[in-house]
Amino acid sequence: MLQLVVYYPRRLQEPMGLTLNKISYLVLINILIVLILLVLLLLVALFLFFFFFFYTCYDDCLLYCLSFVPLKIYNNADLDKIKILQENRDKAGVYLWQNLINEKKYIGSSVNLYNRILVYYAPTLMKSELKRGRSLIYNSILKYGHENFAFSILEYCEPGLCLEREDYFLQLLKPEYNISKKAAAPFLGRQHSEETRKQISDNNKGVNNFMFGKTHSEEVRNKISASQPNRQIIKVTDIETGLINTYFSISAAARALNISQQAISYYLKNNQQKPYKKRYIFSQIY
Repeated sequence: MLQLVVYYPRRLQEPMGLTLNKISYLVLINILIVLILLVLLLLVALFLFFFFFFYTCYDDCLLYCLSFVPLKIYNNADLDKIKILQENRDKAGVYLWQNLINEKKYIGSSVNLYNRILVYYAPTLMKSELKRGRSLIYNSILKYGHENFAFSILEYCEPGLCLEREDYFLQLLKPEYNISKKAAAPFLGRQHSEETRKQISDNNKGVNNFMFGKTHSEEVRNKISASQPNRQIIKVTDIETGLINTYFSISAAARALNISQQAISYYLKNNQQKPYKKRYIFSQIY
């Protein structure tokens, strides 16, 4: 009988257990390599996520990190109406409306905050403006009511800087109610119609005027005169808007209207009746 004898090379004659161990080590090494690659991919993904997140939300993150707080906050625009008008008379700056229900915001600015704010408390005027154009903030105030809005003053500034500062806060806070994301003077080159002037005037009369039912006592008048012997109390009627404002000095009126003190003094001294610049009528109260 023939016998077949097969000789294996020495390297193939190693014990089976040793071969299996080598295979196990190779598998483990491959698994480790795969895990390292997965970890690296995960780190890259996290880096990209945070990079784009902070790149796109940098201003918001900066805002919260700095804990930005408005200069003045009125939590209920309905109950705080008189206070809002009183504290912002003869001032220029940037303001914010915030809906307390959906938290949407609107940012605006004005060289005369009192007159601008007054428009938001005139439903008839807002409806009239909506017939001629689109305004998300007017619609929202009419829908939800002032009691569901908070009003804030973000910053007081010089009249010439209003639009620049409004632009800054538009980019910083990204308000949802602002249709345009670029600040622009809303009435630049425009004049109020006769109907609009009458509506503004009506909304500044009677109970709507913060001085309604109030008069300075003789004692208060004497104190004002004693403390400011060289000053005059001036009433200014704006026939273009129908608004009547009172200033405790000629210089204050001149600054608010951006005209010279000499022009007002000359007008009063000569008892002129014709509106100055076809718009302002000045009278001395005391």
